[in-house]
Amino acid sequence: MHSGLVGGERRADIESTDSRFERDPDALAKEVDSGMVLVHLRTNRVYELNRTAARLWELLQHASNHASIEQKMVQEFDVDQSDLAYEITATLSGLSAEGLVRRAPDDLN
Repeated sequence: MHSGLVGGERRADIESTDSRFERDPDALAKEVDSGMVLVHLRTNRVYELNRTAARLWELLQHASNHASIEQKMVQEFDVDQSDLAYEITATLSGLSAEGLVRRAPDDLN
């Protein structure tokens, strides 16, 4: 099982307020007490997400950009906004690197 997802796409691409991201349709999610478990069907890899990362995953149900995710999550969690922005970027980078998240097709040039 993999956790602590960090890395992947260039941070500038992830932090862009305009770039929208979506979940890979080959990733299945199951809520658990501590957050969420993801299974990537193409790789058979399993990932554990904490409660914050699980909420980010839920917000990606409809393609979302970094700014809209941050705006929603800062209202829901008692956390410093700069810390949250960093965690969103790190989580999106990690999910992207593992093929669980990708830029939405309308954002690709």
